[in-house]
Amino acid sequence: MAVTNIQKLVERFSRQILVKEIGVKGQLKLASSRVAIVGCGATGTFEAELLARLGVGFIRVIDKDIVELSNLHRTLLFTESDVEELKPKAIACKEHLAKINSSVTIEAVVDRLTPSNAEKLLSDVDLILDGTDDMHTRYIINEVAVKNRIPWIYVGVEQWYATVMPIIPGKTPCLKCIMPQAPRRRVNVCEILGVVNTVVGLATSIAVSDAVKILLGHDIESRLYVIDSLRNEVEKVIVHRNPKCPLCVLKQYEYLGKTEERIVTVCGSNQVEVIPGENMKVPLEKLVDTNGLHVIKKNPYVAKLKLNGHEIILFNNGRALILNTVDQEKAIKVFNKLFTILKHLGLIKVHHGIEINNQT
Repeated sequence: MAVTNIQKLVERFSRQILVKEIGVKGQLKLASSRVAIVGCGATGTFEAELLARLGVGFIRVIDKDIVELSNLHRTLLFTESDVEELKPKAIACKEHLAKINSSVTIEAVVDRLTPSNAEKLLSDVDLILDGTDDMHTRYIINEVAVKNRIPWIYVGVEQWYATVMPIIPGKTPCLKCIMPQAPRRRVNVCEILGVVNTVVGLATSIAVSDAVKILLGHDIESRLYVIDSLRNEVEKVIVHRNPKCPLCVLKQYEYLGKTEERIVTVCGSNQVEVIPGENMKVPLEKLVDTNGLHVIKKNPYVAKLKLNGHEIILFNNGRALILNTVDQEKAIKVFNKLFTILKHLGLIKVHHGIEINNQT
């Protein structure tokens, strides 16, 4: 790092450098650190902003959704204009963080984390932070972390309560040690149970505090934080590795070996997500009204459409949300009709459609 850059770093983080556990050497270490955050909603944006302000040099934010009005109450980062402009959460996060600390490299990934892309997105970082509400996704993170010996921090929030657990492969329990099986239903707790924004701030502050210690090389205890913000109580529970854990002991990668779902009824929302089988890049700027298709709003990343009365959110990788329905059969028909139109417009080259009786 050039002398002028070090001088700027020392000036910017002068109060932080005074902390004896950090100092100039620690600040430089943070500047060279790489962190991935899976999920860019309430917890993810809090984590990302804290890391950027702390001076972590590279942050990759991964999220598949767009900013919605209901997101604004529990995050300090998003604004009403993000909702109006149909911004993907990862893109909005990147844009806002760039204004906070332009020296941090922010990589935005507008996609879901899947068994097929998880190692590519997570295996080149020093630490992974949990910003998702989906246990299935957390198990994928857990397997990538254990397989590649990457520390990660689990964060779960609901209502007034939260749990946080740092996971250091080979030293602490992994997620499967303490949660051997995922719940039967994959539930987004923010949509089903609700959440108060203050508990998000408490949980993410604890998580990022441990993240900094891990990045600086400090030892972390095997502990589960249980946070009750209604009573302003934080309990630390000592946890132990399962000597027969199928993952961190027996190295059985159940979730990384699973086939990706292509049709998902989004829990807590009146919509169905449909994922094309082909890799594609849809030039959304070329979308026009035609054959019953009406373009409501579009940007380079996502478009809001109406097709014969059905509302659709279409992402530029071909992933689509069919709104106002939980009927997968109906959603598939709408999706296939949309992609037939896209093919006729010359916006995609290949589309094999999705069979109604083959939904995986």
